[in-house]
Amino acid sequence: MIKFIISHFLLFCLLLISSVFYYFTLTHAGLQTDVQIVTRALAGKLRIESAQGALFSDFSLQNISYQEGADVIQIQSVHLSWNPLGLFAHKLIINNIAVNQAKIVIPTIPATRSSTSSISSTQTNHPFWNFFKDIRVKQAQLNHVNIRFIDSEINISGGFQKNWDLQWDATIPKLATLLAGSNGSVTTIGKVNGPFLTPNIQANLQGKNLAYANQHINQLNAEIHLIIQPHIQSSLTLSASGVKLDNYPLKKFDLTIQGDVNYANKALTTRLTSLIDKRYSIAAHLTFPQFAGIQLNQPIAGNISSTLSQLDLLTKYIPQIKEPRGTLQATVLLKGTLAKPEITAALNLTNGKIHIPSLGITPQDIYLQGTTNVNKQLNFSGHFRSGKGHATLQGSVDFNNPDYPLALEINGTELQAVKLPEYSIIISPTIHLTFVKQNLKLQGTILIPEAQITPASFDQSITLSNDVVFVGAKDANNLPFTTNLQLTLKLGEDIHLASHNLSATLAGNVQLNQLPGAVINAVGELYTKQGVYTAYGKTLKIQTGRLIYTGGSLMNPGLNISATKKLKTINTGGNMSSFTGQTSLRPIYTGTEKLIVGVEVTGTLDNPVFSLISTPSLPQGDILSYLVFGYPASQANGNEYGALLSALSSMNPNTPSMGNFTKNLEQKLGLSEMTVQSVQVFNPNATSTSHSVVSTTSFVVGKKLSDDISIHYSIGLFNPVSILNLRYQLSKNWAVQSETSTFDNGADILYSIERD
Repeated sequence: MIKFIISHFLLFCLLLISSVFYYFTLTHAGLQTDVQIVTRALAGKLRIESAQGALFSDFSLQNISYQEGADVIQIQSVHLSWNPLGLFAHKLIINNIAVNQAKIVIPTIPATRSSTSSISSTQTNHPFWNFFKDIRVKQAQLNHVNIRFIDSEINISGGFQKNWDLQWDATIPKLATLLAGSNGSVTTIGKVNGPFLTPNIQANLQGKNLAYANQHINQLNAEIHLIIQPHIQSSLTLSASGVKLDNYPLKKFDLTIQGDVNYANKALTTRLTSLIDKRYSIAAHLTFPQFAGIQLNQPIAGNISSTLSQLDLLTKYIPQIKEPRGTLQATVLLKGTLAKPEITAALNLTNGKIHIPSLGITPQDIYLQGTTNVNKQLNFSGHFRSGKGHATLQGSVDFNNPDYPLALEINGTELQAVKLPEYSIIISPTIHLTFVKQNLKLQGTILIPEAQITPASFDQSITLSNDVVFVGAKDANNLPFTTNLQLTLKLGEDIHLASHNLSATLAGNVQLNQLPGAVINAVGELYTKQGVYTAYGKTLKIQTGRLIYTGGSLMNPGLNISATKKLKTINTGGNMSSFTGQTSLRPIYTGTEKLIVGVEVTGTLDNPVFSLISTPSLPQGDILSYLVFGYPASQANGNEYGALLSALSSMNPNTPSMGNFTKNLEQKLGLSEMTVQSVQVFNPNATSTSHSVVSTTSFVVGKKLSDDISIHYSIGLFNPVSILNLRYQLSKNWAVQSETSTFDNGADILYSIERD
């Protein structure tokens, strides 16, 4: 009896529970009761105006509103058909959902989280995202769904069943709200249609001031046509300006990509060909083996390869080179994740050729090969030819360092380094080069086995006053980087110099040293093995020619130069009577004598000292006369004294004997001034301001015609320039000066102030 009562009681309970379950899940009244229970449990946060249908069947809800703090969800109507059995798998399986006029507003990040927490973590744990992450939808129809998350806004319309038919537009003023660590703004519009698993995606995207890690893009425009089907072409057209990838700047970047996109077994595979700047082709094969949307932590694998036969893109970044030629092959391998890819690469340049106009050379047969590792270290090696010479090189670039330090070693034999009309230089270098933080360091040895140096002379010049200054002039030799030199310069057996009236063969060694920002200092000696110097139609043999460096400036060596000529003179006797002292007797031939006369230069290049030398020792006037005419000054007539004045421009008038000689000439010719001076010479044909003014030594003669009028005439020593200057003193402070040469004329009004 007891068993009977218990069994019937349990049956009654089961029936009661079944009836209650049936009432709440499978009846319209039960659905309304469910709604009331839920709305009361949420204490006014949720409001549902009406409900139709049954909970475990199709049902509709109208005028739904939910508010949790500042978060708001408002939906005009929802129709839902779902599978309750999915709850056993902790999933919400929706067979069909139709949402009409929905608005979801999440204006702020929850205050419960620390302000230092990453935005991505906050988003992931937000109730809005938790509500959707376990939902599976088989069919959906969305009519005007508006989602606002902080400052971002997304509008969605359309849906999917067997096929997609969905449109969206989005405005994201702060990309960091969706992608932690990023900056910039994005707007996009697009649509999805086609089969559910192989949709057709078309989108337009614009971005401004985009940044992520070390990648920056000022302006981005992209058009995407993506078809997720095998062997059907997809395309991406992208144009970006103000691009900086890992701190490497690009002014503009245009990219067009076409290829296949295939999604199978949760893997997204792409095979793409791209065109950069409408002519540089790149092929890529990328695989996302666990594709789950745009997630930066998902794995990636693939390779990118390119063969470029047009290299003129290099001239945009290295303007010193022209007409680059060759074939560049590059292969890049990708591993790791989308956020932290592991990149290795191999580069190969063959049949390379460039032209360097400033040096007049064309290096060719350039071959380079390089590889990178996961530490972003590029190691490369290669060889090239310039002229008849050949060189090998090897080096490295550290892309992991934001300064991109470059290390390079070059070993060459008889390379053509300069090939210009005035300079032809062959070098055999053994040097080590480093370049980091705009500082170039050179160490090693450069042998110059052959050089032809024939600089042109200033054939059209006028003088300038010593106090002339070019305001705002820039030094044409300024480089955009500092230099540090520790070089040994060795001259070979075939170094020829021909400049103005000088022709010589040079030799010697010099150690060059330079600290950043300082001048080049030198230690060593350059000398002439043989050479001649021509002055006023006379050829002098260079006996000694030394440029001596003792640690001072490379541009101001010490001088030890002497140039001489040999003469054979006829000795005569009996020209004067021993009885009367008269010279009416005829000369008597007594034999010949060898005589050596010449010019010696000492001092420094900035302050040279000129003197006349002879063997045996002769008076300075006679040495000069022998150099110019071939006989002593006593045999020179009055007209030939004028020629001696021109020759004086090559001498130093400060020696005692020369001083007496010049005084005699001043008295004979009635001159008030005769001296050698340093004169500023202006070259109007110079290619740059820094080379338009040079100092030169000139012989100057002057005559004061009256107290107010004076005239000066100068002849250049190293520059064949003749200047006539006439000056009229108007008052103590004012004067008028005119200047006339064979090349130009000029006049000045001068004002001078004297101070104690």
